[in-house]
Amino acid sequence: MRKPLILCVLATILLLQVLLVGCQSSAVKQNDEAIAEFSKAITLDPKNALAYVNRAAAYLKKEEFDKCIADCNKAIEMDPELAEAYSNRGAAYMYKGEFGKCIANCNTAIELDPEHSQAYLFRGCANIYVGMDAEADQDIEKALQLGVDHWNLKRFVEQAKQSR
Repeated sequence: MRKPLILCVLATILLLQVLLVGCQSSAVKQNDEAIAEFSKAITLDPKNALAYVNRAAAYLKKEEFDKCIADCNKAIEMDPELAEAYSNRGAAYMYKGEFGKCIANCNTAIELDPEHSQAYLFRGCANIYVGMDAEADQDIEKALQLGVDHWNLKRFVEQAKQSR
């Protein structure tokens, strides 16, 4: 009886190590390496929603929006309460110009986690694109209150206003 428990513990440790390397790679913008590591984690544990959502974030940074959306869909299928999956999917939809889908996904992320600054940021930018300036101002103010990176905020808002 002890061997299977030990094997489970070792497998969990291996999975955590792979996830950690993926997160470290993502943090230093080595997105290809992060994708490879999160893919290994998915191979080790195909039901790990966090591995999918983290790989989705790396795809988002590489502007591979359809792959990001596919991974978010898989993560949501496994864990419908994972706010980060909705936020990442919303961001991908925003970059694809599908602003209604962006807003809907960010709404869900915010319902699940009212402190999710990135969801407010992307919803605010999508609201700018669709001409809902009052809502955009509220979202951007909330994103700032929650500590969203000012450089990102300024860049996203300027992009959105120029594209209208």
